[in-house]
Amino acid sequence: IEVKPYKETIPPKVQSGKKQHKRYLTEVMTWGKNSAKWAAAEAYCAKRGWRFLKITEYELGLKS
Repeated sequence: IEVKPYKETIPPKVQSGKKQHKRYLTEVMTWGKNSAKWAAAEAYCAKRGWRFLKITEYELGLKS
């Protein structure tokens, strides 16, 4: 099980402006790292007959 903020579980949206550009790059790097990690975790679990879950604040009932 991986617990992440919902924002980190969806691809980033393109933003304009210099300040937004830096934030966008950070979000792209985070998304890329998480996507690779999740793919590896899913493959690892699949080989063992396990299920890999990503949980956000919505599944935990912290936001609606």
